Amino acid sequence: MPINTNLCKNKFVKHHEKTIMLQAASIYTQGNGEKWDAKKMFDIMIEVSKSSLKALGSEIFNQITNNE
Repeated sequence: MPINTNLCKNKFVKHHEKTIMLQAASIYTQGNGEKWDAKKMFDIMIEVSKSSLKALGSEIFNQITNNE
């Protein structure tokens, strides 16, 4: 899996008659063991947070509008 990439997206897998939702962890590193610049880390965390909220909101919308 790639590092320093926002992987915060839900993937749905069908198994037998069930649907399973999977989400990979996003791993970020500078590769040098040094402390992150606060602004850079903040920007990354905002991006990951927005993606996570978008995925969650989409799933909740799907559950609310499901006619089954």
